[in-house]
Amino acid sequence: MKKTMNNMDKNIHINKMADDVLNSMDHSNRATPQPFLLTKLHARLLNNSEVTMWDRISSVITRPSVSFAGLIFIITINILIILFNIEKEGNAGSNVGIITEEQDFSVAPTTALYDIENTSP
Repeated sequence: MKKTMNNMDKNIHINKMADDVLNSMDHSNRATPQPFLLTKLHARLLNNSEVTMWDRISSVITRPSVSFAGLIFIITINILIILFNIEKEGNAGSNVGIITEEQDFSVAPTTALYDIENTSP
């Protein structure tokens, strides 16, 4: 008997939810299109015959498969560049931190450019 009560309660609850959904549409209005929508659609359909090269290219590029392949290509190129740079640094790693006197830059030559000579006695 208890099982029957639960089924009745569920049915009442489901009927109440269905009534709520149906009553929610009471205050809604009919959807209205934008002005001249039909005219714009007809004009677009008639002008569709003039497909340019750029329209074709953009339709191909915007396909998900093409854009995904391009993204994979760019990521692969970046990974290869990083791997080749790591290999080059590994071979020349002992010379990276050494600064010789030829590479040492002095401040004196740069400050000499900004010295203003006093030309008046």
